[in-house]
Order: sequence, then C-alpha cells, then structure tokens
Amino acid sequence: MQRAVGLVCAAGVFAAAQGSAWAQGSASAQTETQAPAAVTADVAPTAEPTPAEPSTAPAPNAPAVAEAAPPAAVPAGPPLIAYTVRRAPLGFIMLHPSQGALGLLGAAAAIAQSKKTVEAFKLEDLSDAISAEIAMSFATERGGGVAAPILLDDTHKDPAAGNIEKARYILDAGQSQVNVVYYPTNWTHYRMTYGVTVRVLDGATGKVVAKGKCVVKPEKTDNPPTEEQLFANNAEMLKTMIRAAGQTCMPQLLAIAQKI
Repeated sequence: MQRAVGLVCAAGVFAAAQGSAWAQGSASAQTETQAPAAVTADVAPTAEPTPAEPSTAPAPNAPAVAEAAPPAAVPAGPPLIAYTVRRAPLGFIMLHPSQGALGLLGAAAAIAQSKKTVEAFKLEDLSDAISAEIAMSFATERGGGVAAPILLDDTHKDPAAGNIEKARYILDAGQSQVNVVYYPTNWTHYRMTYGVTVRVLDGATGKVVAKGKCVVKPEKTDNPPTEEQLFANNAEMLKTMIRAAGQTCMPQLLAIAQKI
C-alpha cells in the first residue's frame, strides 16, 4: 500500500512536469520538367563566296517545339507564414522504479537525473524541425512564401514581436515532451510516450487562430526494451523512437494548420 501511494504521488508530479505540451502520425510531391530537345536544320551554302544567312524556316516534317512554361508567379507582398525556433533542449523525464517508490522526492530526483541524461546523450528536441516542415508544407499548398524563422528565448518570448517580415501567419510548435516510464508489472522494461503541441498565430496581432496537440503512446509489445537497450550505442534506440514518433505526428499537426 505504501509503495502504491508513492507511485501515485510520483505520477502526479511527473504529469505536472511535462506541462501542457501534448498531441497523432507530410508527404511532399516532387515534379520534374524536362526541356524539349532542340530542333536543328542543315542549311546548304549558296554559290556566292559569302556565307548565306541561316534559314529560320523549320525543316520538313520537323516536330513542333513546345514553348517553355513561364515561371510560377512569386506572390506579391509579405510572405504567407513564418515559423518559430527555440533551440531548446528536449523535454525529457525517465522514471525508475526506485524513484517512483519515493513519491515526491523520487519525482524530483527523476527530473534532475533526466536533465543530465539529455545533456550526456545529446537528445534533440524535434520542435524546430516540426515548425519548419509544417510551415513549408502549408506555404506550398497555399501558394505563398515562408519568412525567416523567428528565434524565441528568455528575452524574446513573443512570436508576433519577432515577425519582422510581416508574415500573415506564424507557426509555433511547443517543446517536445518525452516520458520514459517502467512497466508497473515489469520493472526492468520501459515504455515511451511522445507529445507536442502546435499553434498558428495571426502574424499582426499574435492571436491564436488554430491550435492542437499530438500524443504518440507506446505500442503493445511482448518484448519492451530495457534501459540498457534504450541507451546502447549512444542511445540509438531511444533516438530512433523519438524521431519515429515525431514523424507520426506530422500529418495531424499539418491538419491543424490547414484549418485556418
């Protein structure tokens, strides 16, 4: 009973630490155009000593040469959308059984240790890449341009204030949150949950015009990874799982922006 109470307390702090950042699994089409082959015609020299002017008449039965399509028009005025970058560390918490049994003290220890884990294994937040990819897909679909990224930090927290190019919209993906927790019935194996929020702001006022979240929960498996497996080879398995979860969220996050 005491262990169960401790786990409940730890779960409460664990949930509070992850904040409100939570959300589920873009495809881009590429077309290539090939210029038509040039058509040439031999021009016979005249009897005069001076060379004849080249003939401009097409050769008999020569295939028609299609005119090159004009380049796509560049939208006039400010770009359609900008996006934010934070260059912040990944929101990451790993909870061990010994920490879960200690309630609030265990949760505090888990948060402190998790920060060291992020630094030691260089676990990257995907939010900046998500912001850029969604903004580019959105602009391509709407036929608009993408402004330079807006850097947010402790000094610059307002995306609209950094909208120097006066983009109509600003795409802002919040800090990604990754939680790695042991199974209650199998303490030596772990499961991962990934979450991220996204919002679209009015570029002039900063008002939120669309927002949503994506959460990727762990899949059921008969052989979940151990801590040693997750962090082997510089945490290769864990990093792969995080990247896969981020890609799973892309269609849903893009759909949120498309609502405007």
